[in-house]
Amino acid sequence: MQSILNRYREAYRGLSRDVWFLALTLLINRCGSMVLAFLSLYLIEARGFGEQSTGIAFGVFGVGAMVGAYFGGRLTGRFGPIRVMTVCSFLSVPAFFAIPFCATFVQTMVALFLMSVFSEAVRPANSTAVALFASEENQTKAFALQRLAVNLGLSIGPAVGGFLAEFNFDLLFWVDGVTTLAGAIAILLFFRFRRFASEKEQAETESTAKQSKPKSPLLDWQFSALLGLLLLMSICFFQFHVTYPLYLRQQYRMDKWTIGLIFAVNTFIVVVFEMVLVDFAKRWSMLRSIAWGCFLVTLGFGILPWGPGILPYGVAIGFCVFSAIILTVGEMLSMPIASGWVAQRSAGKNQGLYMGWYSMTYSVACVIGPVAGSQLYAINRDLVWDLILVVGIVMMIGFYFFIRAADRETAHASASPGD
Repeated sequence: MQSILNRYREAYRGLSRDVWFLALTLLINRCGSMVLAFLSLYLIEARGFGEQSTGIAFGVFGVGAMVGAYFGGRLTGRFGPIRVMTVCSFLSVPAFFAIPFCATFVQTMVALFLMSVFSEAVRPANSTAVALFASEENQTKAFALQRLAVNLGLSIGPAVGGFLAEFNFDLLFWVDGVTTLAGAIAILLFFRFRRFASEKEQAETESTAKQSKPKSPLLDWQFSALLGLLLLMSICFFQFHVTYPLYLRQQYRMDKWTIGLIFAVNTFIVVVFEMVLVDFAKRWSMLRSIAWGCFLVTLGFGILPWGPGILPYGVAIGFCVFSAIILTVGEMLSMPIASGWVAQRSAGKNQGLYMGWYSMTYSVACVIGPVAGSQLYAINRDLVWDLILVVGIVMMIGFYFFIRAADRETAHASASPGD
């Protein structure tokens, strides 16, 4: 027992007060992020929009997320992460408050787009701030803490949102707006709107001030290769809230309560074990940890068709829990460690822009994943999971060649006399 306690203490040790505060504000913000969980029900039941219009709404939200991630990254490099987080958080509040007053579908889409742009612009700024306030050896651990805060918030938010929706759907937007406002005020009071910059960033700024604008992060082949591979994983991962619950309902014959428990398994494992796993994984190669994490995500989804119709009902439910554990471990290995790798890769460069492209990768996957998955699911319920397993194998082959090339580049750089 003492050994376990020591492991947990070590997992949380070494993080600065600023990193803890960023996690706290993220928790406050995500506790209010109940809008997305009930957006489809709100548009159909409260506003009378059709299913096709609801699909368009999610597309609009996804496009706004991509725009916000890109410009959030660019603005972070120019004005600093804290200023971008503060301003964009404040600007997203009126959009939350405006949606219940929108009279037409077009007005609703405009408000939803603006809400998405300003909300998602905070993400690359937050990632840059975490990289700035955490020491290099603790950056991955700091990103894991932020994910823990997000998962806690996303667990609390929908539960509270379901209660509020029973009374009035509009309360979702009001409460989300108020919590976003509270988070923005907390950031403003704690950091006092200062522009923080690391010594590496200051040196980079001075060296490039007399030159043309910095090169695009996409010209960094290792960064671009990782984004491409993460995009494949993310498209698969975003089946989690779309085709995944449908499959559990229709093929595993689960009731809503049981499906909720499966989601709770994911949240519980992340909250209890992610910090410890990430701290333990620091002894491994970051790229190899990301590769195996991505593969486990696809494996967890890919084995789903092996349960229903083959195993007895009770055993099939246990098999589904087993698959959920596999994909959750993959999620814990891939996402925070990928954030840490990007932070280290972009140190001394335009880190905000790196984080912007990194965040936009998930935003693009959030648009492509649900659309592609739904289309495949309509053709054959097992097809989407079979293809995800194929994608996982192809992705691991891609990681194999990527890691070999990256290792050769590192070895060549170490052998160069000027390094």
